Amino acid sequence: MKGNRLTGAVLLVAVLALVGGILFWTRDDDVATTVELTNLPGQFCPKEAWIVATDNDNRVVLDAMQQVNACRFIAADSLVGLEAQTVTIKVARVLAGKLALRVDEANRLAITVGDVTGDNSIDGRDEKIVRSRLALPPDSNSATDINADGRIDVIDLALVRIGKKVGETRPDGQPWAENVL
Repeated sequence: MKGNRLTGAVLLVAVLALVGGILFWTRDDDVATTVELTNLPGQFCPKEAWIVATDNDNRVVLDAMQQVNACRFIAADSLVGLEAQTVTIKVARVLAGKLALRVDEANRLAITVGDVTGDNSIDGRDEKIVRSRLALPPDSNSATDINADGRIDVIDLALVRIGKKVGETRPDGQPWAENVL
């Protein structure tokens, strides 16, 4: 009986060591190289985002388009080793947002949708366009279907109304590229 307990204890320790080793080996040591977009409505699924990263002296160290994975994750592996401190992100039909990168913590950016006109501002013009398209079928790439649910309705109008504000400017003062407006 004593031998069975000892064998069971050794087996348990071996299994725990194996699981712990697998978890350690597969853990994400580079949390700061991923940015999660939060506050995404409905079926909204951006495919790419423009990233402008600056260092402590506000010098641009990265200015590039990055792929958005699983509709919300931006793999910013190109930031590794650049001493980037601040990242400004612009996604099409979304206000640009800024965040300070935190090492070994999750990096999340709450986005604000509703920039129908592509001017990095959600205002009366955006609202007027959505209101004029209410109940009309959206075209294949309609900026007025804010939550991307396949119809233009009061929910889209509400998202524009609650999101009224101006997005972050690029740190270098340059305009955002047309493909991310």
